[in-house]
Amino acid sequence: MKCVPAREGEVLVLSPCGRLDAQGALELDEVIRHHVLDTDRTHVFDMAGVTYLSSAGIRVVVALEKRMTAKGGRIHIFGLQPYPYSVLGMTGFSTLLAIHPGREEALRAAKATVAPDDGATATPLTMHIRGAEFVVTPTGHAASTLRITGFPSDEGRTGHEEGAAIPVTISASACSIGRGAPGISADPVLRFQPTRS
Repeated sequence: MKCVPAREGEVLVLSPCGRLDAQGALELDEVIRHHVLDTDRTHVFDMAGVTYLSSAGIRVVVALEKRMTAKGGRIHIFGLQPYPYSVLGMTGFSTLLAIHPGREEALRAAKATVAPDDGATATPLTMHIRGAEFVVTPTGHAASTLRITGFPSDEGRTGHEEGAAIPVTISASACSIGRGAPGISADPVLRFQPTRS
């Protein structure tokens, strides 16, 4: 397996080619070790050249995702061929990873994550809906993206001990947070108030 790393501004784009099997996973892990900086919060994977994906390959990608989410970021993936995409779908990782239709969308999402903060920070919002808890945290430049994590209800367990069950990052301009859907009382839309730190 070959992997070509390239930086686009603050975003590292990793372009592995070939089989991401046990041997390929070791080689990708070595590239990550040499090119991922301690200050990085996001990366883009161009998976167009990956023809095969095994559990070892998934472990390397998910390990990097965990490192980035611990810093308030994440990885963004595009270009998945049918077989690797089906493997991610069968294992359930296609719902946990940020998969984009193309390079432009993946880079835009990654750059929103690393955009310099203007000194304003927004307080996370916790919502309890039908027994589940969701935490919405504005991230990126001027809180331009929202990171939503969820803890579905499970007979009294909150799920906090095992980490986020539903991580999602979306553009703040593409949504609003509030009530008013059929069957839910129409409370005002909840807005984030940036505070200077």
